[in-house]
Amino acid sequence: DDLYEIFYDNMEDCTQELNFLCDDFDGNGTLEAFGITIADDYYDYEDGECAAEIYFINDHGVCSVVRYPKDHGWADENWIYNDFTTDGEIVEYGDNKFFVYTEGFGGPGILAYIFGVDDEEYFEANISGCYNSFFVENGKIQAGSSFIRDAPPYGRAFLVHYFKYDKASHKFTEIGSAPA
Repeated sequence: DDLYEIFYDNMEDCTQELNFLCDDFDGNGTLEAFGITIADDYYDYEDGECAAEIYFINDHGVCSVVRYPKDHGWADENWIYNDFTTDGEIVEYGDNKFFVYTEGFGGPGILAYIFGVDDEEYFEANISGCYNSFFVENGKIQAGSSFIRDAPPYGRAFLVHYFKYDKASHKFTEIGSAPA
């Protein structure tokens, strides 16, 4: 309840809550949270998109805005919410928990942004923004990607990538991939 109140108090004017996810992301026995808001005052009716904000609240109640990773270059410099975007989710792998916000522009333009928590701060994973999805299935860390084939058989193709995770360095390392 306290983390939610801090989130609510820090929401910018002209925004509404989209989601609030609270859990022990870093496994230290205390709760942290990610909250998502969407802007009431910015809505593109033609594209059906609006600006979004992501907040992180650490276990001491310090709230910060999760900055949009501008190094991805081709997209806007703000988080976007539309019909292709998820409301945010928690993905668990063993005692590791990650906040995942999947932002989409359709097709291969859908990207999963992955955040973990360590020492009271959030971090963006090294594979964040590189794949269309991020999930754990049958105990395996997986991410999906799609691309357009330029040779027969033409059309969109999908791959599933498999990863191992090193908690000490916060690094995901690809250990294989296969057609989906």
